[in-house]
Amino acid sequence: MFHDGDLSDVLLTLEILSNGVVVNNAVTNPLPDGTFSFALVGNPGGDNPVSTQHGSIAGEAPCLTCHSDDYAGYLPGRGVVYLRVTLMLQEEVKAWDERMIYLDHGGVASIPVNISLEDGYPQKGIIVQASTRLYEWRGRTFTTTSDLKGQANLQVEALSQNPTTYQISVLPTVINGVLYESEDSVQVILPPGATTAPSVTLHVQTASGEISGHVTGLDTPVQVWAISLPDGDAHIATTSPQKTFTFAGLPVSQYLLVADPRRPTSTG
Repeated sequence: MFHDGDLSDVLLTLEILSNGVVVNNAVTNPLPDGTFSFALVGNPGGDNPVSTQHGSIAGEAPCLTCHSDDYAGYLPGRGVVYLRVTLMLQEEVKAWDERMIYLDHGGVASIPVNISLEDGYPQKGIIVQASTRLYEWRGRTFTTTSDLKGQANLQVEALSQNPTTYQISVLPTVINGVLYESEDSVQVILPPGATTAPSVTLHVQTASGEISGHVTGLDTPVQVWAISLPDGDAHIATTSPQKTFTFAGLPVSQYLLVADPRRPTSTG
């Protein structure tokens, strides 16, 4: 709507309808640029929203930082809701519009996870992740770590009105120089309103490091040092007649490579 007068004379009313009945309303005035907004809450007086679990993942911000107790109106519990905005000027209705939204208050569900390693021994500290996209819109990621028994318990968000589908996997994790990661992810579908789920088993593979390379500018075999950073542990290999070298079975780490021409070796 076009209005070239003083916007302070314009009053906007929001009506919230559920099952054809107005259950709440809010009013506001437009800003000088003509925009307006209504702050609504979907769970007044209820539990806090689900926070992301940190595990060993750095840089994740908890969900609670985006929620505020300062709101002008509240939304009903669940299902289809209509939002009707009416523009009034000098107590006369000049325009109105309506939108339909769908409300779904999520709860918390537990997913037990068993970590199955190739050698059969449990490992503490392996990072387990559950990820989903709610209503093909909002991404959710939850993480936890395995305990001394090689088990983990994921606390995830579960929809109340529709199934929630999660992909469960082990993130690449280095523990004591060994890399742990999932062979495949496992899909878990939580029915509406679920609070628990059957346990899932993740098959995890392990790997060590390997470095190979070629030395130029030298005519005789030399020793090549792979120095782990920052602890300084050194591994030594000798170049082949083709001036190549290989370090196999290294702990997964960052390495500094140094060719030592002062340590020539005999080829026999």
